[in-house]
Amino acid sequence: MERTNKSSRLEPTEHIRPGFTLVELLVVIAIIGILPNGDYVASHSFFGPGTNKNRIDVFSSNDRGQTWSRLTTLTGQWWSNLFVFRGDLYIMGTSQLWGHVVIRRSKDGGKTWTTPRHKDNGVLLCDARYHTAPVPVLIHKGRIWRAMEVERDYPRSADVHPYRSFVMSAPVDADLLKAENWTTTNYLKFDLARVGKKPGQAFRSRTKMDPPLGVTENAAANQ
Repeated sequence: MERTNKSSRLEPTEHIRPGFTLVELLVVIAIIGILPNGDYVASHSFFGPGTNKNRIDVFSSNDRGQTWSRLTTLTGQWWSNLFVFRGDLYIMGTSQLWGHVVIRRSKDGGKTWTTPRHKDNGVLLCDARYHTAPVPVLIHKGRIWRAMEVERDYPRSADVHPYRSFVMSAPVDADLLKAENWTTTNYLKFDLARVGKKPGQAFRSRTKMDPPLGVTENAAANQ
């Protein structure tokens, strides 16, 4: 974010492992949402050799993005999306690079958050190595949907990506922090040869509406 006020500036030694410089700490994947009161809220992950790949900073703006203030730092949250649901602010993604699937809730516009510690307060999946991007959630037929990826000990080949895509969903009237309220689809292979991609290239899964089929998943490869 180019326009910041003093409260959102990162000091040279802040949140950086010893022996690394700011040049080795990269800001990636910025997400912006709008709260019910009209304030903007944004988050971004940190990536690079100067990080542990498990941190997100959350910012807010009450002047439609002209200036921003940093609200908090979330450790144990990475590559996540912000969304407002039933008046509360949520952030959902993984706990780190190849981490657990976790979700947090804020009732004060992003200043304070719940901390995922177990399956009753935000740890949704912890049985494998999970991956994602800050893809949007989708509300359809009384459920909230989100795409994810998983990596297990799948055989690697020139034509099949080691990730598998799937979709998670929960009833809209359920407590989203409880793992028992979420269900997952089967895992889908991603055929690299079909779309002309090479092993090692990343891909991101996302949900979309495809009438009359309903909710479907689209896995998109990128450089």
